[in-house]
Amino acid sequence: MEDDKLVIDAPVVSIDNVEAVNSVAPHEISREQQLYFKELTTKCISNEKQVRDEAVHSLSTDPGLAAVLPRLTVFIIEGIRVGLGDCKMYYIQYMLEMLDNLLQNKAIRLAKLLHDIVPS
Repeated sequence: MEDDKLVIDAPVVSIDNVEAVNSVAPHEISREQQLYFKELTTKCISNEKQVRDEAVHSLSTDPGLAAVLPRLTVFIIEGIRVGLGDCKMYYIQYMLEMLDNLLQNKAIRLAKLLHDIVPS
């Protein structure tokens, strides 16, 4: 069963051909979870508003996000950093919408990742 898992150590944010740094602590997720994460994050930053809105809304309702939650928080954190560095306010807005919807999801707990989201 170990073959079903991958250690993800790839760039976690991409926008307009800009890649952010790797996650500090890669964690194991299955191939299916890796594909889900890639599809979800791609849709969350889509130029098509309807696609983006549906993906972002799913963050508030999908109970199965726990496995990819550490990756999602890194994606959001790095997305904000990239948005600030490139002065892309729309991108920061996308990341904050993702975070807001994650906070509304009653099936997941962000408490363990709060120190990453809101640094001291």
